[in-house]
Order: sequence, then C-alpha cells, then structure tokens
Amino acid sequence: MMRILRKFPVLLLMVILAAACLLLGLKYYSGDQKPVRARKEKDTFTVLAPRLDHCGDAFLLYNDQEAVLIDTGEKGDADIILEALRSRGIDKLKALILTHYDKDHIGGAPAILKAVPVKKCYMPLGTKDSDPFVALEDSLASSETEEVIVTEMLSFEALNASFTIYPPLTAEFEKHQDNNLSLITSVIAEGGKLLFTGDAENERMTQYVESQYGGTQYTWLKVPHHGRDKKTVKMLLDLFVPKEAVISSSEDEPEEEDVVRLLEKAGVSVLLTRKEDIEFQVKTAPPY
Repeated sequence: MMRILRKFPVLLLMVILAAACLLLGLKYYSGDQKPVRARKEKDTFTVLAPRLDHCGDAFLLYNDQEAVLIDTGEKGDADIILEALRSRGIDKLKALILTHYDKDHIGGAPAILKAVPVKKCYMPLGTKDSDPFVALEDSLASSETEEVIVTEMLSFEALNASFTIYPPLTAEFEKHQDNNLSLITSVIAEGGKLLFTGDAENERMTQYVESQYGGTQYTWLKVPHHGRDKKTVKMLLDLFVPKEAVISSSEDEPEEEDVVRLLEKAGVSVLLTRKEDIEFQVKTAPPY
C-alpha cells in the first residue's frame, strides 16, 4: 500500500501533463483555428536563362516538384538545355511554351521532346516553311505531348504561381510577321511578377498594351526581340519599371546599346545572357 502511495504524485503529474497536451492540441487543430505553416526557403521557384551558343531564348522555371520551359534556343543549344535539366534533377516538364516559330526559339525542341516527357506544349497559331518547324511537328507527332494552340488567353498553375499566356489578337501583321506572332507569358508569384515577351515587336506589343495588359507592375522583364527594339522598350517603361531585365543575345548578335542605356537610365538592372548564365529565385506563397 505504501509503495502505491509513493508512486501517486508521479502518476498525478503524468495525468496533468497528458491533459495539458490534449488541450493544446485541440486549440491548434480545432475547426476554428488552423495551424500556421511557417515559410521556408524552399517556398520558391528558380529561373534559369542559360548562356547559349547562339542568339536564342530559353528560360527554365523549376522547383523540386515540377518545371516549365519557355523556348528552346537553336538546334545546337539543345545539349546545353538538357544538361541544365540533368544537373538539376529535372526528368520531365509540366509545360513547354514556344513563343513563336523562329529557329532560335524552337530549334532545340525536337531533342528535348525526345529526351524528356513533356505534358503540354503551348504554341501560337500559324506555321512556318522551315526545317526547324517541320522537325518540331514531327517530334510532337511521335511524342505523347499534348499540343495546345493558344488562340485565346489561358491560364494554368505551376510552381505555386499563376501563368497566363496571351496570344496575338490577329493572325496578320504589317511588319515582322513571325516575331509579332509571339505568345506573351505572365508569371505571377508572391515574391515577383515576371513578363516573358518572346520576340514581340512594336505592333504586337502595342496590341498587348492596349487590349491585354491589365496594369500589372512587373518586377522582372524578358526584353522583347533580343534588346533590339528601343521603341517597344520605351513603351513598356511608360507602364512599369522592373527591377531587372534580361536580354538574350550573343557575341555575334549583341543587344543595342541604346536599349541598355534606356533601361539603366530608368533604374533597371540589365542582365545579358551572352555574358553568363542567369539564375535567381522567386518566392512563392506556401502551399496549404
């Protein structure tokens, strides 16, 4: 009997602690109050613009779960892009967005479609009489990738961010038909607003500004047409001033100095793919 009495204070303490833990659990897991998830650094996606051998576009957006690729450079750039995928452990793409059908945007697509599964490929309306376009069509036909021809604005979620693709509002332009067919892609996340413009020139960007731009203050800009169109860049700077702007160019086909000066004068940090790989992270809202 004395042995039981000596153990009673210990047993009582254990009962009190168990009751306290139960009450604490009810407080945080009741229907009235949900637990708060602390932000972690992994709540981001990464943007990579690799330095290509040619003056082409390729932008890889990825996190640990999925990846989206916008454009694929020229045919000879495919190895650079595939190595970027392999070195980051990326073995599939949720989406491939091909802004238009010039060789420096679709050239690497056949090799990429052959090497990794691609769930959906978004493309503009139209065709092009060129070997790169025929190779693209053949590679899509022999793959399980779903082809999506973008004829009206569409949105999808990826990387815990919102992607919106804006197609041209007409199939005919007075000048620069191929470039002006460019799809324009907006990516909105908690920590940044990014605008990818393909090779859109003045006519296409005017169309976007007047009919599709919704007043978003983008913090990051892919400069249209490899930094060779000062008039178009000035039009965009009248709407918003990004913190950073990336120009995809090469030593053989450099950007225009006047475009760089215009951006820098507005306080924009200009990054050039002809000099180095460009890679940075964008914070996103944590998934619940």
